[in-house]
Amino acid sequence: MKRTLRIGRPSKRTLLYAGMVVIVALAVGFGLDSVFATSGNSASVTQTATVARGTVQSVQTASANVASSTTTSLSFSTSGTLTAVNVAVGDKVTAGEKLATINASQARQNLASAKTALASAQQNLTDAQAGGSSSQLAQNQANLSSAQLTLKSDEQQLTTDEQALATAKSRLKTDEALGCPAATSSSSSSGASSSSSSGASSPSSSGASSSTGGSTSSGGSTQSSSSGGSAHQAAAGGGASAQASATTESASGISTTGATLNGLLNPGGVDTTYYFQYGTTSALGSSTSSVDAGSGTSNQSVSASIAGLATGTTYYFQLVISNSGGVTYGGEQSFTASSVPSATTGSAASATTTAVTLTGTVNPGGEPTTYSFEYGTTSKLASSTTAKSAGAGSSDVSVSEVVTGLNPNTSYVFRLVATSSLGSATGVTEAFATAETSCASDRSTITTDKQTVSHQRLTVAQQSQSIAATQAGDAVNSATVSQDQATVSQDQATVNSDEQALSATTLIAPVDGTVTAVGGSVGESVTGSSSASSSNGASSSSGSGSSSAAGSGSAGASSSSGSGASSSSSSSGFITIENLNRQDVVAGFPEADISNIKVGDTATVSFSALTNVSVEGTVTAVAPTSTVSSNVVTYNVTVSLSDPPSSVRLGMTANVDVIAATRTNVMIVPNSAVTTTGNASTVTLLQNGKQVTRQVVIGLVGSSETEIVSGLSVGDIVVESTATSSTSTSSTTSTGGGAALRSGFGGGGGFPGGGGLGG
Repeated sequence: MKRTLRIGRPSKRTLLYAGMVVIVALAVGFGLDSVFATSGNSASVTQTATVARGTVQSVQTASANVASSTTTSLSFSTSGTLTAVNVAVGDKVTAGEKLATINASQARQNLASAKTALASAQQNLTDAQAGGSSSQLAQNQANLSSAQLTLKSDEQQLTTDEQALATAKSRLKTDEALGCPAATSSSSSSGASSSSSSGASSPSSSGASSSTGGSTSSGGSTQSSSSGGSAHQAAAGGGASAQASATTESASGISTTGATLNGLLNPGGVDTTYYFQYGTTSALGSSTSSVDAGSGTSNQSVSASIAGLATGTTYYFQLVISNSGGVTYGGEQSFTASSVPSATTGSAASATTTAVTLTGTVNPGGEPTTYSFEYGTTSKLASSTTAKSAGAGSSDVSVSEVVTGLNPNTSYVFRLVATSSLGSATGVTEAFATAETSCASDRSTITTDKQTVSHQRLTVAQQSQSIAATQAGDAVNSATVSQDQATVSQDQATVNSDEQALSATTLIAPVDGTVTAVGGSVGESVTGSSSASSSNGASSSSGSGSSSAAGSGSAGASSSSGSGASSSSSSSGFITIENLNRQDVVAGFPEADISNIKVGDTATVSFSALTNVSVEGTVTAVAPTSTVSSNVVTYNVTVSLSDPPSSVRLGMTANVDVIAATRTNVMIVPNSAVTTTGNASTVTLLQNGKQVTRQVVIGLVGSSETEIVSGLSVGDIVVESTATSSTSTSSTTSTGGGAALRSGFGGGGGFPGGGGLGG
């Protein structure tokens, strides 16, 4: 059976596609034959390129890791227990934000104590600049007024004594005119007048006014208390707690150089220490050692012994307790160190022809003291009364003794003597005469009145000195002011230091950033250290040698021969903050390449973990010193990344290509077309089917293209390396690449020879 095959008429579109396929197949076949001279056997193929204009870039390559441009490591400057950690890893923080705190109770207590001491020192300085505290100034004014009244009284007494002396002299003249009749009680003067002074001067004076006759001593020990407290107590601003209390009690065991200070305290259930402050003024200035009084709730007596006191000097003191609630001051007390007794010879009264009453004043000075009168007709004072007790007080004691067996109408001298275990005191020598005639009595009265006037004048002078001393007490003491100013400065420095210590218990963020590490949690202890901030924490690795890429359409790629190994160090701070918005790569470049890299060069950074992701960057720093590892010398180069995508993370391995040099619109040929021997470079031209060697001057050399400065022209055909091809494998081996146009065998103008499509 005959079968008829019917063939449909093809469409125009089908014919067009078929024609295009035939043309492409012929072109490919012709091109492969022309370029590779394919045959059944391996054959030698000459690879050529056309000189063209393009761009040559010199690229230096190295590997490193991505890191934050700024890493700040923070630590507490003091040790303590964490009471709060306000951030966690990944949190964003701003500068000034509170990050963490440690226990600050001790720091607050220290600051409170320092401020209390400063307030006290400032009050002392204010008092010193004013000449004393308000209470002291008021007391001094009262003392001054009293002393002025006493002076007026003493001056009136002096006038009376001078009048008595004048009367005695007048009576003597009268009795002499009468032939000195026997003395009668009416013929004599009233005797030595007594001073109207109370015998004590202003408290601010060290001396004491005395009545007639006798010398004065500095007096014995005395004690006084102040119910209103001191300036120190006022400055304290309250007690240590609601229950704690301190009471200053009288001193005991007072001697010439020492005493025992006593007080009563109640710790109020809080561990409490105590000490005594003391000094020669209400400003105090000295203190005993601090002693632990425990934490009881009942009153307990405490004491402390002090030594090295000045004999006869008045001291002020107070008890001070301190606990967690603050500082409490007891009231202020005073005492006077013991001294040798004083003796003031008085007058001879009720003198008869054979007897007289001798008087005087004794101050025992705080020690058991006896007294007696020495007398005689000459200064040797051959006789003495029996010693009697004057007690052991610290105030003046009036004493007297009747002396009998005297010779009538005879002049005698006498003095008062006081004796204790600390020594003896002798009053001035006074005189008296026994009665016999009126004239003798008158003369005795005159002598006594003269002495009274003399002594009263001395009393007036002493009282005037006392007033001057009181007025001087109101004057500003520059030495005290300077000392108080130094104390204020020292206490202010302590307050400043304690404020810094309190501030150090809180960790504050110094910069904006993201928390990348936190070294502890609440309840844990931290050790104080100084905070440290470091930048560019990226580690670097040694890079390859230089490579290049052409800019006229070449597909040539650079590669790195470096190991790519890197290491990084972790922060040792308690909290680490990093700026994740700015990232850097610090790469180590070989010493042979570093001279070609400078700040401002453009760089391209790719990442091993991110395919087809590259980021532009700029060289921001070139290390001036080298890093040597395994005898390999490199220099660190910092590249700052420009707007990296979020997929780029810290620590990623990065390959850095730094464009060290660029030549644009220059003649270029493949590197494989240039032969350089010494300083001379040549190329092989293909002219009219013949190869001709020509010397050229080269410029910038990249990894695949070389700049031709002179010796060639655009369009010249140059011979590259020799390649082999085989029809059995259809493989090609060649070197080079770049923007220069490739041509086929013979360099003709057809496809794919010279002037055709670029290889």
